[in-house]
Amino acid sequence: KLDLGEAEVITIYYRGDAERFELDQVILSIREQHPQLQVELVRGGQPHYHYIVSVE
Repeated sequence: KLDLGEAEVITIYYRGDAERFELDQVILSIREQHPQLQVELVRGGQPHYHYIVSVE
């Protein structure tokens, strides 16, 4: 579990074959739980991991 108290931006890098519905659900969940955060979604093209998450 992350301490997001001082975080401003969450960037989710997703693999090209990720399901859009699933991505939308993740973004919705983050925004509901942490409305102060800006959520960015980037097609990362990574070959192994479905998602890589960066918190700034």
